[in-house]
Amino acid sequence: MSHTFRRVAAALAVAALAGGCSGAAPTGQPGPSSSARQLSTVPPTELGDEVASLRTSGYFTHDDATLYATTSGMDDKGVVALAIATGEQRWAIRFPDGGESRDGSEPVLVTANGRALVVHSYTARKRDQGTVAGYGYSGVLAVDAKTGEGVWNTEVLRGERFATPPGIGLVGRGSTLAASWAVKGPGSSVYHLAHRTAAALDVATGAEKWRRDNFSPRAVDGAVIAGFATGQAKPMGLDAADGRPLWSVDRWVINDELRWVAPGRVFLLGLGLTQLLDSATGAVLLDLPGNSYTHAGEAGEDVLLFRSGSTMAGYDAKTLAKLWELPDRSTRRVAPDLFGVAWRGTVYGSMTSPQSQHIALEARTGKEKVVNLSCRPTILVPGHALCGDNRLTVHPFGG
Repeated sequence: MSHTFRRVAAALAVAALAGGCSGAAPTGQPGPSSSARQLSTVPPTELGDEVASLRTSGYFTHDDATLYATTSGMDDKGVVALAIATGEQRWAIRFPDGGESRDGSEPVLVTANGRALVVHSYTARKRDQGTVAGYGYSGVLAVDAKTGEGVWNTEVLRGERFATPPGIGLVGRGSTLAASWAVKGPGSSVYHLAHRTAAALDVATGAEKWRRDNFSPRAVDGAVIAGFATGQAKPMGLDAADGRPLWSVDRWVINDELRWVAPGRVFLLGLGLTQLLDSATGAVLLDLPGNSYTHAGEAGEDVLLFRSGSTMAGYDAKTLAKLWELPDRSTRRVAPDLFGVAWRGTVYGSMTSPQSQHIALEARTGKEKVVNLSCRPTILVPGHALCGDNRLTVHPFGG
């Protein structure tokens, strides 16, 4: 999801982390490489035979060639990079001070001065040093996506001697990175997710650019950080450069969620509310029927796809006109039961009744392109498709 971000379970059984971490983050070691099946033999929209598999149990993100995943073993908590084509390890790095990932944090890909970085939050504890007492802290580590070399590491929150502060959530895209964490609720000594503080971090150095109370960032689009005013659950957008408010929606959203959908577009989901917003102004571009969309995707550069319950529809990304919708009673066609991923004008899904089938639809018309694919892709990159969740299988792909 650029690449498509997906929150999925991932920590790889194919690799153990290498190298310790003291002070600055250590440099990972690249793994061996090998070639996969020739892609020229796989026609567009078809999937080749399985060439590799990745067993997963945490969180990950990816670019066109590499999967970057959180690892959660007893002694190897950190981040590992795996070649998508082969599943082989490219590098691995541990969190500093024996740290670990907390509260569902996941890696984020950003760019600093043309350099791709994998950024991950963690919690750790400094040990006592003589008469200097140790303390718990929550930090953020940035790693060179290509080499595994630690670029910067910053302590964002510091706790008491025997207490570790809450975990840090990260959102990022391009050269914008925002962090957020729970704070203690009014009159309470307990950290509460409904009350959060946010900060923008410099992607090149990790330095804090600004901090704002009562804000939970959820999506980044260019120079805008979209999120919610916490305690009120009201959508709002901030200027990524200085944190000043750009827009806000004067309504309370229950079960609030904001997702990046496409350039200039964010997807707002709440109880009884489904809207497409302009990320620069907060203006409502589409009021969609239903109240439980399970996926919002992008196909090529011109079609937005939405799904709710048994309904699936495609919209022109520029005019926002509805292009098609399933079910279609006139043709007796129904929507796929499961929505996979959209890719270069094609959307992939699965039918589960009356028999299981994996299919591909033309994104602009909703018409079938392929029936009976070997699996339903959840990630597509040039040359390869990944299917599954806990166990990802890798297939040559010509689409």
